[in-house]
Amino acid sequence: MTLSTQEIGLQNLAKLQAWLDSCEKLPGRGGKVNLSALALGAGVDRQFLYRPEAQEKIMTAVQQKGLSMPSQAKGPQAEAPAWATQRILQLENQLTAARVEAHELRKRLQRYEHIDRHLASTGLLPR
Repeated sequence: MTLSTQEIGLQNLAKLQAWLDSCEKLPGRGGKVNLSALALGAGVDRQFLYRPEAQEKIMTAVQQKGLSMPSQAKGPQAEAPAWATQRILQLENQLTAARVEAHELRKRLQRYEHIDRHLASTGLLPR
């Protein structure tokens, strides 16, 4: 037997209310309610939490219980994997080679522009 969307919504609302009643503080991040963590804890879809009836229950719980903010201590950053470091070095080498080639092509273009101006003004190629 499948449930109607209205029945699913009522079940989700009951799950949310039961979870809100059981927790001491709501999960927060950046001074706001962390809806992803709240959805995982309550066992409901995150999009459900944007519905007006869910928002009312969340706001009431925040006013009563407050937010639990995670500590801001940052752990050590993981270093880039070896393959990424090798790829970065490869790309840097390619960039250097492309810059050298572009410089050489600019010099060649200046030479050809000089020849073109001379040919246009005199009708003869320079020796």
